[in-house]
Amino acid sequence: MLCFFFLFKKLKKINLTEFDELIFSSLYNSWHLLVLVMLLFFINWGIEAYKWKFIIRKTQKISFLKSFAAVLGGVAVSSFTPNRTGEFAGRMLFLKNKLIPEIITLTIFGSISQLFITFLAGLPGFYIFLSTTNYISFINFKNFLILFLFFAVVVILFFLFNLNKIKGLSKKLIIRNNILTQITHAFALLNLKDICILLSLSFFRYLVFLLQFAILLQYFKINLEFNQVLLILPAIFLFQTVIPSFLLSEIGIRMSIAITLLAPLGFAHKNIIASSTLLWIINIMIAAIAGALAILFYKTSKK
Repeated sequence: MLCFFFLFKKLKKINLTEFDELIFSSLYNSWHLLVLVMLLFFINWGIEAYKWKFIIRKTQKISFLKSFAAVLGGVAVSSFTPNRTGEFAGRMLFLKNKLIPEIITLTIFGSISQLFITFLAGLPGFYIFLSTTNYISFINFKNFLILFLFFAVVVILFFLFNLNKIKGLSKKLIIRNNILTQITHAFALLNLKDICILLSLSFFRYLVFLLQFAILLQYFKINLEFNQVLLILPAIFLFQTVIPSFLLSEIGIRMSIAITLLAPLGFAHKNIIASSTLLWIINIMIAAIAGALAILFYKTSKK
């Protein structure tokens, strides 16, 4: 609600005629940048599809196209859950054995690897923002947030590289629990090489997403310096990740965060809003619509 109130105050100051002129002038003068962002859309979700295909390969083998459809299906279903936490449920619709705990665990593990990259890349910009802004004035609260994010990264990293130890401990504690035993078995399927590959794929996907946002900002006449791209945009992604949101509220949160971090640099609110909105439309809304169609087609073809 606070994000929408903040956004409403900003939107009231925007001249709709100027906003329309921005949209049409950008499309006329920089249409090639928009085409590039759309091509990166397929690379973005293609990497995620390959990552999921890779991580579940020891439990169930699927084709890349089926994995791609499942990933988009996950986006469609997860649009109705906080922070898209129900993503794995949509993906399970495309598998033969939908309720295997190993697959669910591995899917969540893949999401954790992406989350780790988001935290790691966003921490420097997040720290600089808290060190220089007046929005958060309590130094103790600032230190708490920094320490929380730091320890979150440490815990996730420890978890990623100590699967075998976790497996051994789990076996001692839950020998008779069938579901938890299967979850433990899922961890055993991953070795250090698999984890490194997962983190690499997550990193490359993050770079694609970062490039998409930078291009769209350029598309709407927001010219950031290279160091600003590397610090501010990852901080925006980090804020978006830690704030709970649903499909309808997500766009408002995205715009509010982008305005908060980019407006102090002197960029117009309408340009920031246009960039954030178009990024959401391309990467989330189009993906969700395509995923819903993929689920419908898959269900129809099985009848």
